[in-house]
Amino acid sequence: MTNYLFYKYSKGISLAEAILINNNPVFLQIQNGKPVLSEIIELDNQVIVPPDKSSYLSKEYTFSSKEEIEHYIKRAKNETLDSIYKKEKNVWKKYFDIDNETLTLCAADTIFTYFQGKLGMTHYLLFVGDNSTGKSNALRIFHHLGYRSLFDVSITPANIYNFLGQFEEGQGIILEDELDNIEKQEDKMKIYKTGYVSGAQVTRIYDNSNNGTKGKGQQRYNTFCFKAFSSEQQPNYKAKGFSERIFTIKCSPGSPPYDISEVMNDTGDPKYKKLFRD
Repeated sequence: MTNYLFYKYSKGISLAEAILINNNPVFLQIQNGKPVLSEIIELDNQVIVPPDKSSYLSKEYTFSSKEEIEHYIKRAKNETLDSIYKKEKNVWKKYFDIDNETLTLCAADTIFTYFQGKLGMTHYLLFVGDNSTGKSNALRIFHHLGYRSLFDVSITPANIYNFLGQFEEGQGIILEDELDNIEKQEDKMKIYKTGYVSGAQVTRIYDNSNNGTKGKGQQRYNTFCFKAFSSEQQPNYKAKGFSERIFTIKCSPGSPPYDISEVMNDTGDPKYKKLFRD
């Protein structure tokens, strides 16, 4: 029986999300309004395993106890998509000083990341601007509000393959800061050009050596998920296919009520601690 690591799994079962309870990895399923926790999920010839804390490439979901999960389930029953959207937009307003239409798009996309697998197609966002224009802060907001984000600079194709995996799509979202000269990164640009629609995969050869034998094998990796980027400049004409999949948001210096970097590193300030909890 083969073990596979998953952030989430839903094929043939109710959605199972990998979480940490007191740093212990388990799968969480909501069945009949109640939380069901499992250390593994056994399928026909596979065992689905949640990642431990050291294995996460995205921001993990952590809880202190099963009772805390029950508390959030109770709160969620009082929410609608409209109420969640309003809360999301209010958070964006605190940290991103930009026009209302862009705030609307960012808040809606934040919610969309949790349903990307159901819709099967996505656009990308590209925040373009000089230094100190808030473009990186926009990605930080997505990092804390969006679904299982891989947030980094200089993300390689291998990073993407490892994160999105071979099996179930939509294991998370990708946020790449400082995406400059994408037109010179052909392998990664091809991944981003194809990864806007469900079912997109790339095939790669890997070393299949085992027990002293030598050989090559092939594996297919998913590329579909929501993605957002920041850059100091718009991609040039060589990245036409990539550019057709993005909404470009031009950033300029502004004065948001709060700096998200300060909130995420609150240094004990009670005001920032409350904002962080929100």
